[in-house]
Amino acid sequence: DSVLVLLASRIFVSPGASIKKLDVNMCSYADFRRHPYVGHAFAKSLVAFRQTHGDIKTLDELYQLVVVQKEEIERMKPYFSFGDDQHPNP
Repeated sequence: DSVLVLLASRIFVSPGASIKKLDVNMCSYADFRRHPYVGHAFAKSLVAFRQTHGDIKTLDELYQLVVVQKEEIERMKPYFSFGDDQHPNP
């Protein structure tokens, strides 16, 4: 608990901060892996699913990924976009 208290006093998030989203239809394996919540299996399955089935249009389509648990997808929900204007930096 003392570590958490110490860290909490040193962390600041600007009220106007926005989350940089990953466009699931544009990101490469390497792009996905830069995100701390996306592991090897998750990134690999996202890219493979997209190559096999085409663009991913909704979060519901991601639930078809066999190697990824629903909880992982739910945790990533705020960080994913599906073709809007917010693309990751190359």
